[in-house]
Amino acid sequence: MDSAGHILLAANDLYARANTTNGTSTTDDSQNHASRPPIYKAIGIILAVCSGVFIGTSFVLKKHGLLKANEKYNEAAGEGYGYLKNGWWWTGMILMIIG
Repeated sequence: MDSAGHILLAANDLYARANTTNGTSTTDDSQNHASRPPIYKAIGIILAVCSGVFIGTSFVLKKHGLLKANEKYNEAAGEGYGYLKNGWWWTGMILMIIG
């Protein structure tokens, strides 16, 4: 129990040092955000929306590719590796990686 207390005290000291600059506290978020251009917020929102679209589309394309591969190779769902030869599945996988 004593070692856990020392670890927590050391972590608290590190946190306190990280939130100070030249002896002044920088816990005020207005100082941190004032140095960032407003376009960063718009870029962040655009990236988040694009990521969601890519990942959502990838699920649909991968499912479509799995169903087509099952039909083509007469396999039961979840068996075989025919989907690895399917372009729809690979397109979905690439979109998921991009997202």
